[in-house]
Amino acid sequence: MVTVGLVTPRALPRFPLLVALRQEPRLRVVFEVHDLRHLAALAQKEPPSVLVADMDMGVGVRTLMQALKARFPGVPVVLLDRAADAARAQRARNLGAAAVISRRSRPERFVARVLDVAYRHMDEGLLPRWQLYERLTPREWDILPYLAQRYSAREIAAELTLSYATVRTHIRNIYAKCGVGSRQQAARVAAYLLAERAGQDNYTGKEVAADAKRGRDGRSDP
Repeated sequence: MVTVGLVTPRALPRFPLLVALRQEPRLRVVFEVHDLRHLAALAQKEPPSVLVADMDMGVGVRTLMQALKARFPGVPVVLLDRAADAARAQRARNLGAAAVISRRSRPERFVARVLDVAYRHMDEGLLPRWQLYERLTPREWDILPYLAQRYSAREIAAELTLSYATVRTHIRNIYAKCGVGSRQQAARVAAYLLAERAGQDNYTGKEVAADAKRGRDGRSDP
């Protein structure tokens, strides 16, 4: 899950771009402040994956970037620009902004840009998980909850009203994308991805453990 810290004027919370950001399942807003002086209160918080800040915070661009970098060193900053001033945007990039986006941008473009910035700055050890998250198809996501509970291919086919052959193909694709070879491994990865998608960063494997009552033996069953 890409975590986002918001630094915006108080008048912006219902702004369409920020609404789209909050509704995007791959993003989770972990804090929102409307005054740079409140950044000090976030000293104990885990740094977000990316900061989204408005350029109109009552200070100059240099002061804004200095405040953000001092509190969250190394965290990429995406700036929202109301004025669409090319010179100011370039100055912000020169000061270290990862991206400058107009407030008039389409919501889907804005969300895609925030994700792109976060992925480009993410620790390389985490990239395979995010690439996997992006590669799964909608139908594979439909099947994941059943894999997490160790349903067999025939049981999944019955639940989703699909043919057995179709489900087997989807499961094989999931196994290949997840790099697993058994039902037990697939159940753990599926439960983990579902928890990530729901914004639950504290997955402990309970979904799989609770399913032990169903008597699944963990054998490969694509």
